[in-house]
Amino acid sequence: MWPRKRMWRVLALWVCALFALAGCAQSDDAQPTSGKGGDAGGPNLSLGVDAKQVVARYDGGEVTAGEFEKYLALQYVLNPLYRAVLTDPESREEVLRSYIAETILADRAGSADVREEADNLFDAWRQAFDKAEGSRKAADQLLKRLNLTEDDVRNYLVRYKRIETYLAAQVKEEDLKKRYAERQRDFTVATVRHILISTDGRSEAEAYKLATELARRIQRGEDMAALAKQYSDDPGSKEKGGVYENARVTEWVPEFQQAVLTQAIGKVGAPVKTAYGYHVIRVEKREVLPFEQVREELRVEALNEAYNRFYDKELPKHIRQIALPKPT
Repeated sequence: MWPRKRMWRVLALWVCALFALAGCAQSDDAQPTSGKGGDAGGPNLSLGVDAKQVVARYDGGEVTAGEFEKYLALQYVLNPLYRAVLTDPESREEVLRSYIAETILADRAGSADVREEADNLFDAWRQAFDKAEGSRKAADQLLKRLNLTEDDVRNYLVRYKRIETYLAAQVKEEDLKKRYAERQRDFTVATVRHILISTDGRSEAEAYKLATELARRIQRGEDMAALAKQYSDDPGSKEKGGVYENARVTEWVPEFQQAVLTQAIGKVGAPVKTAYGYHVIRVEKREVLPFEQVREELRVEALNEAYNRFYDKELPKHIRQIALPKPT
């Protein structure tokens, strides 16, 4: 799990994707299964070869087609946002490398007692999975088509939690606090009211003139919410009187972000130009989230980095052969 900028970088803290799973509609990207390794009507995760055929060798072990197909199936139910990658034969080599990485790290992790944590993850996944597939019955049918049982998922999550525990030992509290101190901007949230005057359909000069006029009207006491509903070209905030509440400033484009970070609270500044047009902005609230509120986010980030260091620097030294069948 742990997707990165590359198409697939596994050992994702799949818990982070759990909420996406809960919001997913029933899968409509499944493809008919062909060849060996699945019932008709399920996603095509088959490699099209005998389950005992070796598809990779690494220091201390090897991976068979059957083992890798089960891993693909597990990721299919745990990482729904990446189903298109999992069913794409062209993308499978990187997924296979991730499986090998997990296997090596699991050996290093040992047998820490993580059953209770894994059970909690399983319960959360089961609830979200049922909702995503439309019902418990539909979810069970998908598991059956993938030749998976609940115990397969539970056992995978135990292994996952052991790997997470192993990586977490490399993350120090003082490092998290240092990250927090160095990135205050990333953890700044603000409530902002704004009016966008778009340059789509009007010249820059016209947009700037109208934005300046509206800023002056607000400074003279007119209701900014009412003006936003009348004039704003931002569909995301127009009907709410131009307001965005408690949003991370890093979600916005740089020019808008900088204005939100530097404008005086409660004051309308000069119009701010972005690629969308001119914005009239009033910052109504701005604060840096406390460390304890973002600690888990920082920890996940550090775990990602620990995993990626292993993947980039150590894993290539351990892989001896990748022998996936060529896509037909």
